[in-house]
Amino acid sequence: MVVITDSEKKAIKDAISEVELHTTGEIVPIVATRSDVYAGATWRIAIAFTLAVSGVLALFVESISPFWLVVLQVPFLWLGWIVGSIPAIERFAIHPKEMSEEVHQRAIQAFFNFKLHTTQDRTGILIFVSCMEHRVEILADAGVYKKLPPDVWQETVDELVKAIKKRQLADGLVTAIQSSGKILKTHFPSQEEKTNELCNDLVLVDM
Repeated sequence: MVVITDSEKKAIKDAISEVELHTTGEIVPIVATRSDVYAGATWRIAIAFTLAVSGVLALFVESISPFWLVVLQVPFLWLGWIVGSIPAIERFAIHPKEMSEEVHQRAIQAFFNFKLHTTQDRTGILIFVSCMEHRVEILADAGVYKKLPPDVWQETVDELVKAIKKRQLADGLVTAIQSSGKILKTHFPSQEEKTNELCNDLVLVDM
């Protein structure tokens, strides 16, 4: 579960409100604990753990019988599953391409689920963070893509990923929102009678 304090949530909301005073863009930050359960990766770790521990016992405990080696497979597998569920270990068993694809699909799903495609000028911006994978996606609606290439957000993505790895998610989000706001202000300046079309609150999604 992602833990963000009330004061951090307020700082993120205030950053969005301030940015949107100067642009027609609508920014929505979404933080997910993970984008997939990756059961295959956890099983791979569990099996590898079981084989490794069984091999060590067979080599260094001469008195252990084959019967007990077989019996111990179940608790070893269970322990391996627990070890494989630790995010820092789990990431090593998942191919980077698989993680990127899962995060991208989850970001697209979130974009439509939270109605970022419904703004009047099609200027919704999603900042999607998937914590377990240490991945970030910034997706912009059609109105933004007409003027800005997708790679315009890359520096913002890279800096936010660094913040996640340093366990500074909230600060990283505030910085990402401000950086995105500077880009949007240049190309999509605020209009006098602009209305706030999307909620400014941080969205937390557990899986």
